[in-house]
Amino acid sequence: MKLARWILLIASGGFLLTLVEVRYLHRDKLGEEWQAWIPVVYCALAGLVAFLIAWSPKPAMPPAILFGLGILIGGYGTLLHSEGKPEAFIDLVLPAALVARADGGDEDDESRNSSRRDQAPPVLAPLGITGLSAFALASLIVREEKNSG
Repeated sequence: MKLARWILLIASGGFLLTLVEVRYLHRDKLGEEWQAWIPVVYCALAGLVAFLIAWSPKPAMPPAILFGLGILIGGYGTLLHSEGKPEAFIDLVLPAALVARADGGDEDDESRNSSRRDQAPPVLAPLGITGLSAFALASLIVREEKNSG
């Protein structure tokens, strides 16, 4: 079996596992915010398409557009998860004590900030969809180059 086909099958499994995870983690938001449905619908569609295109003799343009769209969807999800605030990314790289001191807080503020971070959506989680989409898109490009060359 060719490598591009394996990559598409693995990406398909990744999309379907991400679908299950996102559906579970977004269960409280699905009735409140329509944006919560975007990764659910996208992962279902992308998982099915990746599986079907893996067995197709020739890659086609619509799957490439779909996987390219997935890169944008992951970026949009990251923007939503961070609420457009750069501080959400700073918290990822700085120790919690340093962040609390920079905010002018003390130990109590640090534990309060920690519990707030535990309730916030994971900022970088949507980039998993971006990564899966990039791998699927790359495998389509490799298949296209091999078929045309």
